[in-house]
Amino acid sequence: MRRLMLLLCLVLTSASWLMAQTARVTGKVTDASTGSPVDGATITVKGTNKTVAASSAGVYAISADRNSVLVITSSGYVTKEVPVTTDIVNIVLEVQSTQLTDVVVVGYGTQRRSSLTGAVSVLKNEDLTR
Repeated sequence: MRRLMLLLCLVLTSASWLMAQTARVTGKVTDASTGSPVDGATITVKGTNKTVAASSAGVYAISADRNSVLVITSSGYVTKEVPVTTDIVNIVLEVQSTQLTDVVVVGYGTQRRSSLTGAVSVLKNEDLTR
């Protein structure tokens, strides 16, 4: 009888331990400079195919193990890896600052300005912001 009770306790304890490993992780992805939500940021559990996209409000929810790592990517931002330690993981992404010099974007690819034939328009940062 004592062995049966010990075995039952062991099974129940291990079952609850296994269930506690996976959690629903939620949070919000925001921009470091403005604090505004990052729309469409991709959140992936590293080493798996579990991926979600943040909503227009920057909110996401994903199922992940407690000791896993979330990889957050978004166009124009530095990729960030965050360990899962709690059920709520808020993420702040830094803007990726790269300078484009003499690169022309065309409808089907990119070309150097020296190899381009045709008209070229130059826009300033203020024009793009507007």
